[in-house]
Amino acid sequence: MVTAILFNHDSVYRKKKFLIPRLIKLIKLKKFNNIKEIYKENISGDFSHAEDICNGLYKLIISKKNPDKLIFSSNKRIFINDIINYLLRKNNLKIISGGNKLLNSSTPIGDNSFTKKILNWKIKKNIITAANELDNLYKK
Repeated sequence: MVTAILFNHDSVYRKKKFLIPRLIKLIKLKKFNNIKEIYKENISGDFSHAEDICNGLYKLIISKKNPDKLIFSSNKRIFINDIINYLLRKNNLKIISGGNKLLNSSTPIGDNSFTKKILNWKIKKNIITAANELDNLYKK
């Protein structure tokens, strides 16, 4: 039996009710007060591109190994405020400033080093790539 932990991940297949698709919708609708409210929350976490997570799971499935306690994550603290500013900049809108990047110790960051080693797994994309793909999708 294998125990695997999947941290937050996003892609174009994600339901629109989740955070990044909601942010993109708010930006498209220019609902800046709503965006500022999210910005004030200073949300951070370990966010990945779903394609990387799926590639890791595929490597696990075809592996002849039976490892335990695998963590599929980006192993990085990502601030939603950085994603908001990226999306605003991409859409030629004013960037929000003044958000503190306080490191909240209660936000877990997944140490994926064991998983990378055991499965020879590599991270190729990041959450900004996913946000970009979602933003491009919603332009259609």
